[in-house]
Amino acid sequence: IFLITRIEAQIFREADVLTLTPSLQTFRSAQIEKQGATAVLTVVHQFEEGVTVTVTVRLQADDPVSKWDIAVANTLPRRPRDGAIVQRVAFPILGGLKATEADADQAVALPDCAGRLVREPSKTLAEPVRLEIPGWTSMSWMDLSGPTGGVYLASHDLRPIVQTILEARGESAGQVGLSITRWSVLWPGQTWQPQACSVGLHTSDWHWSADRYREWFYATVKPRPTPAWVLAEDGWIMDGMNARFTCQNLARTLTVAQNNGINYIQ
Repeated sequence: IFLITRIEAQIFREADVLTLTPSLQTFRSAQIEKQGATAVLTVVHQFEEGVTVTVTVRLQADDPVSKWDIAVANTLPRRPRDGAIVQRVAFPILGGLKATEADADQAVALPDCAGRLVREPSKTLAEPVRLEIPGWTSMSWMDLSGPTGGVYLASHDLRPIVQTILEARGESAGQVGLSITRWSVLWPGQTWQPQACSVGLHTSDWHWSADRYREWFYATVKPRPTPAWVLAEDGWIMDGMNARFTCQNLARTLTVAQNNGINYIQ
């Protein structure tokens, strides 16, 4: 799904946003080819608003995780007023998912804060849950699992993106939908290609998905050395959940912290 707004409209006003959904009318081509041990599916859609979308899915032999790429090209029109800005791109959108026949036997793992497990997701997520990055979301993956396995969905963007939204929603007949929406802010004459998402199938539970995301993270994002002062500290001083310190009471608060063996305040 592609969310765009006309250039002459206010860019971020939701009332001006149009939703573009791929269909038979926008379909241009589909091709499956073998590249060594990897099968590659390429699908192209073209919209009358001047947006061309190319989706590529790669699956290597004996690998349970496929890589999903999307490239969006926004054509520069002859008349500027006919142009559009592609604000957000929802991809991948996985709908109609069921990890088992009974909704009570499946659960969705969501990475908000320290993470939570949503049981009976088709029923519980009747009101979709949207997790925003940056925000309280701690990682960029989700999982739907049942007694015999499930589905893993993750994004892997290292280049800066305005915002990423993970969404989990309940659907009818015990089904669940998982999707990732990313802000593109793509002007006419530009192209946008974020890093690939992962879609995996497994015969375990959400721990399998957590392990796959951990493997990618530590192989890609190298941990920085921990400063000695952080290693030496084991707590912090806060005024509730909000730091309401003033210049007038900083010295007193620091003294309280030091009396408790802490050399800094937060």
